[in-house]
Amino acid sequence: MTTQEYILSHREDNVQQLALSLHGRPTEEARYILQQIEGWQRLRTKVPTWAAVEELIYPVRLSLEQCSSEATACYKAEVAGQGRLLVDLTGGLGVDFSFMARGYERAVYVERNADLCQLARHNLPLLSLPQAEVVEGDGVAYLQSMEERASLIFLDPYRRDDAGRKTVRIEDCTPNVLELLPLLLQRSVRILVKLSPMLDITQALRSLRAEADRSSCAEAVELSITVHIVGAKGEVKEILLEITPSPASPSNISSTTSSSGPTTIICHDEDTHIVFSPSDTHPAEVSFPADSQPAEVFLPLKRGEVPPLGAEGGLCLFLYEPSPVLMKAGCFRLLAQRYGVVPLHANSHLYVSEKLQTDFPGRRFRVLAVSGLGKREQRDFLSAAQARQGSKRVRANLAVRNFPLSVDELRRRLKLAEGGSEYWFATTAEGEKHILLACKKA
Repeated sequence: MTTQEYILSHREDNVQQLALSLHGRPTEEARYILQQIEGWQRLRTKVPTWAAVEELIYPVRLSLEQCSSEATACYKAEVAGQGRLLVDLTGGLGVDFSFMARGYERAVYVERNADLCQLARHNLPLLSLPQAEVVEGDGVAYLQSMEERASLIFLDPYRRDDAGRKTVRIEDCTPNVLELLPLLLQRSVRILVKLSPMLDITQALRSLRAEADRSSCAEAVELSITVHIVGAKGEVKEILLEITPSPASPSNISSTTSSSGPTTIICHDEDTHIVFSPSDTHPAEVSFPADSQPAEVFLPLKRGEVPPLGAEGGLCLFLYEPSPVLMKAGCFRLLAQRYGVVPLHANSHLYVSEKLQTDFPGRRFRVLAVSGLGKREQRDFLSAAQARQGSKRVRANLAVRNFPLSVDELRRRLKLAEGGSEYWFATTAEGEKHILLACKKA
């Protein structure tokens, strides 16, 4: 049995147990077998398109951990679109490159790590990318030597400092996109930069526009910047900055902010795709449309009181928690305006409505009960939960939003067990009233 045949026949096996059975084989061969099997096992769910190609070779674990998932790579391919020339200055394992390159007549993968380049030369043809070129070398040096203007330049800067600590700011990554910005604008029609999900978006935009203004360019330009906040499986995975230069309008050429151009924010995950401008991201006010009367259910909350819920003939209330990509964007006023929901408080980022808004981008709940934090209120609240659950030991998935206690502190105070089908939120409502809401998914 050849090494490749052995890998294919054992790739479902437990890697640790398999390592024991390889005792006696040459060290390098055993290491290669384990690396390939572990690589396939990691990518079969993360990048199934790659895992479906049996002849692919996988790198060491670190490169597998750092590579994009198929979901985020597919989104980048949508953003990248089609064109004549794609240049990826930070190739890495090549997952992002392999998906984006499909839309381009010519695609150049640049990577200074010789081992990764060797893998790319082997893997990319197997992924049906005959137009792909692998260049071993420094991405900045290649950018400086480019003679043909690219349709799109992609960068995924290294986000660790010399001590190995994670970095977040755009200027702390390697290569420094701010320093390269004038050259990038000259060498490409569009630039796409992948950055940390922890990025301060406002600061990054300010830095990019300031650098464009400061740099001496042959002609004044405006920067159109689209911020893509990309999520998957309930968390923000990455932030993409799509930068498109264009000649500045006459009014801006004479101004001190020649790079000022439109900014668009796009929030995207499995269930959400929302486009808006930064003017929609201001904190929401707890208010009602001027042309309508507030529903009866909201009045007690505005007065800092607890509405009667759950009883026959009682009021109906639904609670909404925005998806993580929207929380990162901070578009709280937009949500209230676009989806007909009312924020409980300007800083709680939870919303309510009397009728279920099925298109709200996030988690939706039916409120079972609401309580203040008084001892008697809590006792009645817990007693009602015991009756609903048919047990003295109450279980719930607890979250706090704009609340003085942590989840652990409140769980101990309520003697609340984890899990179950109920979701409890501890938050602050209008009038600075601290409340508990017991919910079930709607």
